[in-house]
Amino acid sequence: MNAQVAIFRNELRSNRGWYLSWIITSISLSFMYMATYPGLDGMQTILDLLDEPVFQAFVGDIGGESPGLALWMALTVSTMVLLFAIAATLTGAKVIAQSLSDNTGEIIHSLPISRTQFLTSRLLAGLFAMILMLLGWVVPLLIPIK
Repeated sequence: MNAQVAIFRNELRSNRGWYLSWIITSISLSFMYMATYPGLDGMQTILDLLDEPVFQAFVGDIGGESPGLALWMALTVSTMVLLFAIAATLTGAKVIAQSLSDNTGEIIHSLPISRTQFLTSRLLAGLFAMILMLLGWVVPLLIPIK
């Protein structure tokens, strides 16, 4: 167990620049979306520009008190989910490829740890960074927009 914790910490430490850049990107995109929100009147103008059949074809039936805010959140969430999927895929590929390229596979033969436990510890470090990225995206969205 101590070896797995050491691998986890080493993975976070060695890739902290990679993880921090994705976390900062998600936070800055979240704030960018909040800063460019045109307000309820502006969103109503955008909604008025769309023809009813075209609007229905692209976003379906968005009802409720503020369909403009619902449309804005739908656009924000879809973009951030795409960014998160790209970051998660690249992080997973980086963790596995890095363990092959820097010959850490040779090091694990000297430790009382299996290859599966080694890769699991590294992937958990990447998952931890992705959770921080997700929190960096969600927390700014909780700030009320006026």
